[in-house]
Amino acid sequence: MIVFHARRVSFECAGLPCEPLGMTDFSVGPGVAQAISDNGDEARSDERYIILDEGNKISLTFGRDAQYFWLEADNRVDRVPFLV
Repeated sequence: MIVFHARRVSFECAGLPCEPLGMTDFSVGPGVAQAISDNGDEARSDERYIILDEGNKISLTFGRDAQYFWLEADNRVDRVPFLV
């Protein structure tokens, strides 16, 4: 697994500094990590697996700009951009 680190962001509350949210780690497999990197995106969730039946599972990972689906049967990652 590859671990991505979200960027630390500072906020203001009513004009006063607030506590930053801190760093978040996301666990993402190498194929999805490569697809995210190739598209200049950033992970926003862990890779979540859905087991349909033996030898047939998929995963879903949310990125900043898109969703990434890994399909075990084809060992491929599909990218579905968010609609704006």
